[in-house]
Amino acid sequence: MVDPGIHAEMALLIQREQELERRRIKVAKDLVLWKKRIGLAEQKGKLSLAAQAEERLRTLQDEDREMATEIESIAMQKSHLRYESRRPSGDEVVRAETMVEMAKLSGLLPDDDREIAAGQDEAEGRYDDMELDFSSE
Repeated sequence: MVDPGIHAEMALLIQREQELERRRIKVAKDLVLWKKRIGLAEQKGKLSLAAQAEERLRTLQDEDREMATEIESIAMQKSHLRYESRRPSGDEVVRAETMVEMAKLSGLLPDDDREIAAGQDEAEGRYDDMELDFSSE
């Protein structure tokens, strides 16, 4: 189950991201328009009008870069929230520790790390023996 706080924050991030994407589409159209206006003003010899159009074009380009940066930031925040939503809660950790302890008490798991390491060494030895058996055939 997803934490309601994480869910709400994710919803806000998605909403903001969609808003920025729509705005970027509009800005992209405006960029094309202002580039045409610069060319037209230069063709007509209206240099001050061309300079104003270039200023507007630079403003739109800056705005587009800022939105792209914010969209990247939102993507990172969403990734972090997905990570946070998958982390076990305190209850899950306690339940897992309890299950491990019950398995140890029932004899299904070794009691300490030395026994685990010894079991791993033994299993690796058996695996090595199996490899030798197969290579000799």
